Amino acid sequence: MDTQIRRLPRIISQQRSILTWLGIVSVVGLLINIPCQLSAAETAAGDVKKVEQLSEKAMAKYQAKDYAGAIALYLEAYQVQPAGALLFNIATIYDKKLNQRDPAIEFYRRYISASDSDPELVRKTVERLKVLEDAKIAAAAAPVEGQGGSGGVVGTARAQGPFFTKERTRNMGIVTTVIGVGATGLGLYFGYQAKTKNDDAKKLCEGKICYDTRGVKLSKDAKDKAMLSTIVTSVGLAATAGGIVMILLPSLSPKLFVNDSVSVTPVVTDKGASVLLNASF
Repeated sequence: MDTQIRRLPRIISQQRSILTWLGIVSVVGLLINIPCQLSAAETAAGDVKKVEQLSEKAMAKYQAKDYAGAIALYLEAYQVQPAGALLFNIATIYDKKLNQRDPAIEFYRRYISASDSDPELVRKTVERLKVLEDAKIAAAAAPVEGQGGSGGVVGTARAQGPFFTKERTRNMGIVTTVIGVGATGLGLYFGYQAKTKNDDAKKLCEGKICYDTRGVKLSKDAKDKAMLSTIVTSVGLAATAGGIVMILLPSLSPKLFVNDSVSVTPVVTDKGASVLLNASF
């Protein structure tokens, strides 16, 4: 009994010591944790401020009708803090301003799946999403304009108006003439090279028989250049003549450029496909 009485204060003292040390450790832990909590709070506040700044810039871009720039800023803000409202704004721009159905559908779906989406806005988004998806299905299943017999489909793509107008023909003539003159000049240059090489070959050779390898090579090069000169010069002269005709034709024959039209009609049937070309002049 006496032993227990004597040891009781010691046990209490030990318990007090243990509790004291635990209290000190707890206080130290709290003091260490407080800066971490403050740092996290400061970071979160900084993110919110950055998102607000980016959103204001995006709104300014939107009001300036720079819709692509607004979307880029909203996406940047979403990377900082993934708020559902940002997804909705992006979807709305794609839908209402850019008329791009597929990205609008994608971002509407992402907004619906967002954890912070507004229930009432989700209901309206679902309705709009259904309209867009129905329009997408209808566009994919739409037949070609017009109907044909035997279960076929006829689509007409008509290009009314003259193709070879006066102005277009004259411009094409100018371009053709310039190309022809350039080709003619190049052909004459090849002819000059052919003559020069041939003259050099004659200096090394006696008559038709040549025993100098350099002369033989020069003679062969001269023949090749002469042939190339003939071809290029002929093409150039032909192009020049054709271009001049095209330049003068609208003035010489104006009736050729009145009331002409062209229509192209693709026809698809169960037996195959074909194209009808109708032209009137």
